[in-house]
Amino acid sequence: MVNRKRGPSGAGGCHDKEAQRRVSFTLTPTALAGLEALALKQGYVSGSEFLESLGQEAHQNTGRQAPAFASWMDLTVRTCAEAMVRESEQRFRDTFEQAAIGIAHVGPDGSWLRVNRRLCEIVDRSPEELLALTFQAITHPDDLDGDLEQAGRLAAGEIDSYSLEKRYLRKDGTQVWIRLTASAARDGEGRLSYFIATVEDIDRRKQTEAQLERISKDLVRRLEESEALFNVIPIGVCVAEDPFCHRMRTNLATERLLGITSQTNASYTPPEGSPPPPFQLFREGRKLEGHELPMQVAATQNRRIEDWECEVLRPDGSRVHLSCNAAPLLDTSGRVCGVVGAFVEITERKRTAEQLQAWNDTLETEVRERTVQLKHLNQRLQDKIADLQHTQRQLRESERRFAAIFNQTYQFVGLLDTEGTLLEANQTALDFGGLTREEVLGRPFWEAGWWALSEQTRCRLREAITKAATGEFVRYEVDVLGKAGTIATIDFSLKPLADEVGQIVLLIPEGRDITERKQVERQMLLSLQEKELLLREIHHRVKNNLQVIASLLRLQSYKFTDGQLVSAFAECQQRIQAMALIHQHLYQSVSLARVEFRSYLSELVGSLFRAYSVCPGHIHLLQDVAQVPVSLDVAVPLGLILNELVSNALKYAFPEEQQGQLQVQLHIVGDNICRLIFSDNGVGLPESLDWRSTPSLGLQLVRLLVEQLEGELAVYREGGTRFEITFSLLVKGGEQHECQNLDCRGRAAGGGGHPPEHRSFWL
Repeated sequence: MVNRKRGPSGAGGCHDKEAQRRVSFTLTPTALAGLEALALKQGYVSGSEFLESLGQEAHQNTGRQAPAFASWMDLTVRTCAEAMVRESEQRFRDTFEQAAIGIAHVGPDGSWLRVNRRLCEIVDRSPEELLALTFQAITHPDDLDGDLEQAGRLAAGEIDSYSLEKRYLRKDGTQVWIRLTASAARDGEGRLSYFIATVEDIDRRKQTEAQLERISKDLVRRLEESEALFNVIPIGVCVAEDPFCHRMRTNLATERLLGITSQTNASYTPPEGSPPPPFQLFREGRKLEGHELPMQVAATQNRRIEDWECEVLRPDGSRVHLSCNAAPLLDTSGRVCGVVGAFVEITERKRTAEQLQAWNDTLETEVRERTVQLKHLNQRLQDKIADLQHTQRQLRESERRFAAIFNQTYQFVGLLDTEGTLLEANQTALDFGGLTREEVLGRPFWEAGWWALSEQTRCRLREAITKAATGEFVRYEVDVLGKAGTIATIDFSLKPLADEVGQIVLLIPEGRDITERKQVERQMLLSLQEKELLLREIHHRVKNNLQVIASLLRLQSYKFTDGQLVSAFAECQQRIQAMALIHQHLYQSVSLARVEFRSYLSELVGSLFRAYSVCPGHIHLLQDVAQVPVSLDVAVPLGLILNELVSNALKYAFPEEQQGQLQVQLHIVGDNICRLIFSDNGVGLPESLDWRSTPSLGLQLVRLLVEQLEGELAVYREGGTRFEITFSLLVKGGEQHECQNLDCRGRAAGGGGHPPEHRSFWL
C-alpha cells in the first residue's frame, strides 16, 4: 500500500511538477523492495527517479496527474547507501584477486568454487583447470587423511577453523608445501554453504628448515667426529679453557703419556683447594715449577712454544721423555682466553739418539782404523789397475781373434737390436749376398738384399723379429737371395740375448746353408713315396691272398656234409677274414704302420653279423671305442680276439632266438695301456666251465693271443659274460705265439676229446 500525505513543507497533491521532486513516500517493506527491484530493472538509479518517471507517463497518457496518496520523502540516503555497497563489493573483489596469499571458496564436496590468482600460481594451474578439480585431487596422498579429518570436524561445527601444513601437487608432478587456514561460511539456519580457505606458500621455508636440519646434523656429526678424533689421535692434547691453566681437558693419549685417569686434573697449576697433579716434570735433571711449563709460558707471554723437551715422572715411577708444543687461544678482542698444548713421546727417539751418539763415537774410531786400511787397499788397487790394463790388452787380442772366427765361420751370423736394426754381420753372410758392411749396417734387417726374394719373405722376417724381441727362440727354413741372383735355402734362427735383469737387449740371427741337404731330402722323399706305394701294394696283395685262402676253404667246405667240419671251416674263414680286413685297412689308411681300430671294429662286427645271419633288432651292438691307432703287431691278435668273442657270443649266448645286446669298449687307461671290454647279457658261461684250462679252441686262442699282447685277461659271469683284457700298445719284440697241438675241434692232439656238446666255448 502507498499512503500519500502532505509533507511538512505544505505542498499539496502531485499537480505541481516542481514539488514532485521533493515528494516523499512512506512504503511498506514489501512495496519498497518491489519498487527498488523494478527501478533497477528499468535502468533507473533510484526509486525516486523511477516514481518521477511514472508520474510523467501518467500525465502524458491521461492529461492529468494520477491520483496518489503518499508521503513525501528524500531518496538521497538510499542512493548513497547503494553506492557504498557497490564500492564495498568492488573492494572485496580487488582484495580477493590481488591478495598475496591464495584465497578460495571450496564446496562441501571439496570442489573449488572460486579461486584467486595467487592460488593458481602456487599450484601452477589456470583458474579453469583448478575449478575443474577438487582439493583432494591436488593434495599429496600422505597429507589427505589429516586434511579430510579436520574438514569433517569443521563442517560438523566441532571447531570454528583449523590450520595445517601440507603438500599440493603441481601440474608437472612436483610438490609444494603450503599452510592452509580454513573456516566455514554458513546460511541463516547454520547449514554449511562453503569453506573459506587461505593458502600460504611455505615451500621455501620448508626447504630452509630442511637445509638447517641437515646443517645441524652435519654440525653434530662433525662435533662427534672431532671428539672421536680428539681421543683417537696418538698425540697427547691438552686444552686449558682459562689463561691460568687451572682446569685442563685431556685426550686419552695425554692420560696414557702422563699416567693419569680421566678424573684427574692434569693442570700443573691447579686452583686453590685442588690436589696437585700426581706426576712431576723435569728438564735437564731439575724439577720444573708451574710457571715454567710450556702451556703456562705460552699463556703468560702470548707466544707459541715449539719442540720443548722435558722428562715426566709418572705416578707408577716410570719415566718418559716428551716433546711439547703450545699455543695461546685468543678471544675476539685479542686477549688470551685459553691454551692448547700437544705432547709427543720421544723416549725411543732419545734412546736412539744416545745409541747414535755411541755409534758415532765407535764409527769415528773405526774410521781412523779404516783410513789406515785404505792406504794399504789403495796400494793393492794400484796393483789391480795394472793387472786390469794387462787384462784389457788380452781382451782386445781376444776380440781380434773372435772377429777373425766370426768373419771366417761357415755360417751366416749377425747381431740385431730389438727393433730389427742390423748392428753386425760376418763376412760369410756379406760375401754370399755380394754386399758391403756400409750397405746393410744400421738399417732394418729385412731391407738387406738377402731378403729381396719376395715381400712374403720380408713380412715373415719382421714377424720373427717381433717374437724374438719378447724372448722367444724362432727357427724356420727360408729361401734367401745371393749374389748374381742365386737362391739358397738356409736354416734360419733368431736367438734373444737378455741382460742381468732378464731384459732382451740383442738378437743373434744365424743361418746355415742347407740347400744340398734339402735336395737330398727331396730325393729321399721321392724314394719314400715309392716305398710307401710298394708297401700298400704288399698289404693289398696279402689281403687278396688271405681272401683267396678263405675262398678255397669255403669251396672245400662244400664237399663235406659233417656239420662240425663245415662249422670248423667257417670259423677258419672268419679268422682269415679278420686278418685280411686288417691289411685292407692298412693299405687304405694314411699311415701304413697303424690301424684306426674304431672303423676296423665296426666293419669286423658287421661282417660277423652278416655271416651269422643276425636279424635286425634281434641282437643290438653297443660300441664305446676311442680313437686308438694300433700297430700291426697289436691289431692282428686284437682282431682275432674280437672275432672269437663276437662269433661265439652270436652262436651260443642267445639260444632259441633270444634277444640281447653285445657291448664293446676300448679305452686308453694309462701310458700306452689299453683296456678292451667285451660283454653280453646272454645266458652266460656254465658254472662248471674253467676258462683257464678249457680245451675249447676259441678260449685257448683268446688266452694265447692275450699272452702274445703281454696283457691280462679277466672273465666275469654276472648278468651274462664280460671279458676284460688289459694290454700294452707296445709289444716287445713282436713275438708270435702259435696254437700248437690243437685241432679245429678244440681237442689236444693225441688226447681224448670232449663230447660234441662241449666242442666250442660261448660267451
